[in-house]
Amino acid sequence: MEALGSGERSAQVGTGGVIASPTLHRLLCKARLQLAVQDRTGTPSYLSTPAREPTGAMLRLLRHRDPECRFPGCGPGPT
Repeated sequence: MEALGSGERSAQVGTGGVIASPTLHRLLCKARLQLAVQDRTGTPSYLSTPAREPTGAMLRLLRHRDPECRFPGCGPGPT
């Protein structure tokens, strides 16, 4: 994440893969983020829960696929 603010041309992802900054930006548009904070020795001090919010595109596709509630006995939903 430091690469985003520092203007670096590459970033290390996960356990070692190095990717170019434009690729990192593109991945962050579609990825679920989980923040991992480490001290200077590499000891983890915080690990967030990954975001689980559906994207706008996911919600549009779901509304298109299911124009009304699919739960048994639910009936049509709001339009």
